[in-house]
Amino acid sequence: MSPSPYLLITGIPRSGTTLTAALVDRLRDSLCLNEPPRHYTWTVRSRDRAEFISRCLADLAQMRSSLAAGGTVVDRREHNGTAPCNYFVDGGGRRPLKFRPVGRPGSGGRLLLALKHNEPFTAVLPELCELDCLRILAIVRHPVPTILSWQSRQIPLTSGSLSPGYRFWPEAIAVRDARNSVDELQVRIFELYCQRYWECRSRAAVVKYEDLIADSSVLERLTGRQFTTFDRLATQNHKFSAPGSGDQIEPLRALMRKHFDFAFRFYPDLETW
Repeated sequence: MSPSPYLLITGIPRSGTTLTAALVDRLRDSLCLNEPPRHYTWTVRSRDRAEFISRCLADLAQMRSSLAAGGTVVDRREHNGTAPCNYFVDGGGRRPLKFRPVGRPGSGGRLLLALKHNEPFTAVLPELCELDCLRILAIVRHPVPTILSWQSRQIPLTSGSLSPGYRFWPEAIAVRDARNSVDELQVRIFELYCQRYWECRSRAAVVKYEDLIADSSVLERLTGRQFTTFDRLATQNHKFSAPGSGDQIEPLRALMRKHFDFAFRFYPDLETW
């Protein structure tokens, strides 16, 4: 990645983007924010993609200026101020994380400000890739455990719905409006994510979740920054999803074989995960 004061993290939902954000937050002179709700609001209130991107860029500039001057911004954090690596409890509900002020005093102009969003950033990824001021990192994960995770967590995709973050992604809206089964919608949405990342791979760094937990130093190489502490956060992380039965997984695999093209370029083997 070329030098830039900003890093945008995106990826397939439930692929490890929250873990990635937590790891980036542990890099020297770096701070990563987790899905500020105002960005979802802007997807609804912006007239078009250009206005949405303009608002995001202005927000990044304002926050980085404040942080570089020794100020703070508000972010979802654990009680000890660290970035969360998972939003959900074992039963599938969201954890009650609080918004807390965070800063990086002493970083000054060296500060790398990162921001994580899945749907909104992927929806406008081609336009974001045209901007030299941004570095972009996209996380992918094997489709079988990912979609099983969608089915076991309280997120819109669980019921076949889409969040407001998909507003500027017409291909995803078309999949939703096709009124397919929930399983088919999930498989087709997964394929759209893979297609977008494959087509943008020359400008966005695409990292597999499996590679990240095997060697989190990939983030050091991508950013040129070292971890301030090494707490084995990545290697200890296990993104569990409901194990699923054969009766559940085999129909999913059949739909994947029917709809996948770009997904197979990242994960050619549906049997190994």
